[in-house]
Amino acid sequence: MKTITSLLLILLSQTSFAGGSYNEGKVINFNSNNDQTSFKFIQTDGESSLIKSCNEFMVLLQYERVPWFSWLPYVETSHPTEKQTILAVNFIREAYKNNKKILLGFMGAGFKKTKEKCTFRSRGLLLMNSNKENNFVLSFHDPV
Repeated sequence: MKTITSLLLILLSQTSFAGGSYNEGKVINFNSNNDQTSFKFIQTDGESSLIKSCNEFMVLLQYERVPWFSWLPYVETSHPTEKQTILAVNFIREAYKNNKKILLGFMGAGFKKTKEKCTFRSRGLLLMNSNKENNFVLSFHDPV
């Protein structure tokens, strides 16, 4: 019985979200083509910082399934789907066009550092709704 319970706990914990964070800011640059999107985000909430060393940072998004075998039947993953990522990109685009503040964050290792300072990679975005009735976007990179 202990073995079955332990196995269930391990399997169920794989479907829950890992710790993350988000912060308020503005999208100050936005570019999107067929399969890649990039945007620059400036943090406006001075009290908390999403990326401590970068008040402004660039996000390079190229959607990928994570894990790569997630297309298989019965493989559960919390990584955003391509459709969810497109919805989040559209939300970011509208915020940029309308000069509106948004909440941007990450789950697990949602922003992967690149060789360039204050530039990060993302493999998927998820548009969510907070308790404050504000939409916010979470970035995903590695499995959570």
